Amino acid sequence: MSTNFNAEKLAILSIDRKKDRKKSNRLVPFLFLLAVFVFFFAPRPLSSIPFLSPFFSLNSLQNPEVEVESLRLYSSTQLSSSEILTASGYVMAQRKVSINSEWTRKLVQIFVKQGQEVEENQILGLLDSEGLDLDIQRKKQEMTQNSAQEKKWEAQALQVSAELIKAQETIRQIAQELEEAEQQVSFYEEATRESEASLRERESSLRQNIQDLDRLRKLYKEGIISLEEFEQKQTQNNTSKATVEAAQSRVSQSKNSHKSAQSRVKQTQIRLELAKSDIQIIQARLQASQSEQLASQEYTKLLGIELKHLEWDLDRLKLRAPWKGIVFSNVQPVGSMLTPIGGSSGALSGDNFLCEILDPASLMAEVDIAEGYLYKIALNQRVMIQLDAIPNQKFYGNVFLITPTANKQKSTVQVKIKFNTLPPQVYHQMSLRLSFLQDTPVVSASEPPRKMLLIPAKALLPDGNSVWIYQNGVAHKRSIQTGETLGSQLEVLTGLSAGDQIIIQSTAELQENQKVVLKKT
Repeated sequence: MSTNFNAEKLAILSIDRKKDRKKSNRLVPFLFLLAVFVFFFAPRPLSSIPFLSPFFSLNSLQNPEVEVESLRLYSSTQLSSSEILTASGYVMAQRKVSINSEWTRKLVQIFVKQGQEVEENQILGLLDSEGLDLDIQRKKQEMTQNSAQEKKWEAQALQVSAELIKAQETIRQIAQELEEAEQQVSFYEEATRESEASLRERESSLRQNIQDLDRLRKLYKEGIISLEEFEQKQTQNNTSKATVEAAQSRVSQSKNSHKSAQSRVKQTQIRLELAKSDIQIIQARLQASQSEQLASQEYTKLLGIELKHLEWDLDRLKLRAPWKGIVFSNVQPVGSMLTPIGGSSGALSGDNFLCEILDPASLMAEVDIAEGYLYKIALNQRVMIQLDAIPNQKFYGNVFLITPTANKQKSTVQVKIKFNTLPPQVYHQMSLRLSFLQDTPVVSASEPPRKMLLIPAKALLPDGNSVWIYQNGVAHKRSIQTGETLGSQLEVLTGLSAGDQIIIQSTAELQENQKVVLKKT
């Protein structure tokens, strides 16, 4: 019984693992729903959630850490613009040009009028080209004549080349005839030697036959031999004489043929030398023709260059607009003599150019500031502009340039102001009044000052509506809406709040969720 009692107690004290497993299984759907809710409805980035940040840190492993310079934002008091200096000036075009002539010429045609808009390279006027037209006509005639002469030399060179080919063929034929004639000389020399050898042999045989005939004649007279034997020997002797005579004739013919072949060789050699001389003459003629043809070609090129220069000069008599703009000056009438700048007294009177063109987009306000007030002006400073022609409307701009030289007679420095938005009613040399502004805190008894959030202009990304912010060691892109421009500061209307830390400079190009480290100062 004690054993059963202990077993029952141990069963009561044992842990039921199946119940714990069932409880853990019940938590799985709840965790899944929680993860879905956080993913779709959480207002902050997922990388900032503690239990999800390890998953998003994988991107930072791929992208190395980038050192950045940051700035924490604070609200500032609302600013207003107050006048610190007023001045009067004029609207002046920064890009304008006088359409001048390169030679002293009479104006024969005009194609524009004052106030007309012109396009780049548009023809504005035409100068007299009478003398230049004649030069071009003469140069073209000279080119035509020289081209004809060039063709003549080319045809002559072709003809001489054909003669040279024919002469070379003739030399080849004569050389072949000379070779045949020399072979005939050799042949007749050998034939003569053989004929002379045969003649000597036959003459020797004839002498022997004559001796035999004399001996037989004695024997016949003595009656030792018969008449028939004697006559037979005599017939043999006559045959031998005829053979010798035939051999002598052949020798004579061989010698005559040998002499004739030698004479033919000499004649052929003379013909060959004459043909070679003809070849040299023809080659000299061909070289002369080719030289004349080459000289004509070079002269034609020279005439072409001179003609092109004349045509360029003719084209320069067409006065063209260098760029798109407006004709703002009076246009000289037809018949006026236009001269180069400084070329005559016309340059001093201002009548040496056809007209003047300006670029409307280059209009700026210009004002002379006394040296004693120059300290109140800085580059990019805001300026209120009021045109005398439009007194009820105000325009704004920024200081674009403070010229680095002063006018020693007036003790002034010229300042140029660029319009923020150039109105269509602004024209060159309009008078205006300028108010240089200074941004100061608003002091009003009726209402409390408005808080503003300002960021450096350089923190704004190239798209113009977003910045990088620093959060938990990671860079995030934030879209913003900007308001007024206050010097080098931009007002932020939406997208950022006080306490946010923006990135104003980085050592490399940033990406979303890029891991960054703050620059140590």
